[in-house]
Amino acid sequence: MAIGTHCLPVYEIYKAGEELSWRPGLDLCADIGIELTVVPHWNNTEGGAGLDTSRCFVGRDRFERLRELLPPTTVVLGLDEHTSCILDPAAGTLDVRDWGVMTVLRGSDETIIPAGERASLDVLQPVAS
Repeated sequence: MAIGTHCLPVYEIYKAGEELSWRPGLDLCADIGIELTVVPHWNNTEGGAGLDTSRCFVGRDRFERLRELLPPTTVVLGLDEHTSCILDPAAGTLDVRDWGVMTVLRGSDETIIPAGERASLDVLQPVAS
């Protein structure tokens, strides 16, 4: 989660009840021109039918409000549990591995890439306005 431009303070929001916010991330993809925010546990269901814990325990509704706090050029990469994404800047590709899917949110566009698939790194670029 910390590799992105913004980091979701999950504990502070979910457990301690802080206001919705983002913290600065390490921005490790800046050198390859990608403004990325990574959200793990995208498909979490531990809350059962009574509590939406998807989107890294903050739920869909709160996550949409959190998204509004991000710059419009930020691309959100949601990773299902037990799922990983390997970026290969030299090849210009990414590989989704393990069990779930990777969800990419760019503006109003949503792209889902299942485990076992390879995609172009272009999917992590913001939508042209």
